[in-house]
Amino acid sequence: MKVFLLYPYFFSPDGKQKKIGGVETYIESLADVIVGLGLTPIVCQFSEKPFERSYLNYVVRGYGVKTIKKLYKSIESDIDKHSDLIIFVSDLWSIRVKDVKTLSIQHGIYWDIPRNQGPYILYYCQRVKQVLKALIDFNKTRYSVCVDYNFYNWYKTFNVKLKCKKHWIIPNFANQCISKSELNQKITSRSSRINIIFARRFYEFRGVNIFTEAMLRIMQEYPCVNVTFAGEGPGEKYIRDCFAAYENRFSVIKYAPSESFEVHKKFDIAVVPTIGSEGTSLSLLEAMGAGCIAISTPVGGLSNIIIDEYNGYITMPASDDLYMTIKKAIDNINNTQIVMHAVDSVKSSFSKEKWSIAWRNVLKYIMQAE
Repeated sequence: MKVFLLYPYFFSPDGKQKKIGGVETYIESLADVIVGLGLTPIVCQFSEKPFERSYLNYVVRGYGVKTIKKLYKSIESDIDKHSDLIIFVSDLWSIRVKDVKTLSIQHGIYWDIPRNQGPYILYYCQRVKQVLKALIDFNKTRYSVCVDYNFYNWYKTFNVKLKCKKHWIIPNFANQCISKSELNQKITSRSSRINIIFARRFYEFRGVNIFTEAMLRIMQEYPCVNVTFAGEGPGEKYIRDCFAAYENRFSVIKYAPSESFEVHKKFDIAVVPTIGSEGTSLSLLEAMGAGCIAISTPVGGLSNIIIDEYNGYITMPASDDLYMTIKKAIDNINNTQIVMHAVDSVKSSFSKEKWSIAWRNVLKYIMQAE
C-alpha cells in the first residue's frame, strides 16, 4: 500500500533544499510512522521542474505544477484506488477525490489573525467567507485528523452530528523530554543570569511585536535578564533596532528543527505569545519538554497544553499582560514545581511515542476500511 502525502513545498521549488518549518517536521515524523507499518510513503509537491529524490527512508517527487488539482492529476495514474491512501498534509491544500481513500490534516484555526478592518461590511464578509472555506475544506476528504481540540469544538457548533469514527484528534508532540537527573541539574546549576527565548518566526501574528515591547520593559527593570530570538522573518530588523542598546544581553540565532531540544535546555523561560493561527505548538511543547518555564497565550491549541500556574503561565496576547506575566515568571523563577509539571505533562500527554501510536491506529483503521 502506498501513502501519498501532498503538500506544496516540502523541498524548495528546485528540489535542492529541504524547507524548515512545523509542517515539514510533521511530514518527516508521519513518514516514519508509515514506514513502520510496512507501507510506502511518497511525498509529492509543486516544483519548477519535475524531480525525484530519496530523502531519509522515502521518496520525494516534484511535479511542475502550481495547484493541488494538477498535482493530484500528475499522480493519479500511480494510485491503486482500492488500497492506496492520499493524505493532504493541510486541509487548506485539499480537494475532493472520488473512489480513493483520502485524509486531510487540520492544523488549527488560522483565520483569527488580526487584519486591517476597513469598511465593516467588507470586513465581516471576509470573515464569513473564511469560516465557510474552513467548513468546506474540512469536509473535502473522507477522513481527517485535527491537531487540537479547539478546532473540533468550533466545528461541532456547526455540525452537532459529527461522525467521530472518521475524525480523530491527535495533538502535536515533543521529540524529546529532559530526564529527571538532567532537570535537577538544570535547576540546581541555574546561574544569576535568567535566559529567555522566543523561538518563533518573526511575524506579528506570532507575537514578535508584543514580546519585543514587553521585553524592553523587562530588560530595563532586570539587569540579570538576557533575551534570545531564534528564527527568521520580516521582523528581524525591527528586533535588532529595538535591542541595539542591549548588545551584550541580546542575540538572534537560527537552528535546525533537530537541534530544538538541545537549544531550549540552555534557557530558563520560553515565551510563545501567539496572537492568532495556532494549533498545538511544537515550539511550546519542545520548550516544556526541555525544562523551560513556558509562557503562552490562550490562542488556538495552546489552551489545550498550558494550565495556568500549574505547568506554565497563560497571558493575554497584549504587551502589558505579557510584561506582567514574564515579570511573574522571573520573580518566581525558583518555583520548580511548574517546570516539573511541564515535563510530566509532555511525557504523559504529548510524547512522540503517544503521537505515533495514535497515528498508527488511524492508518490501520483506514487500511481495513472498504
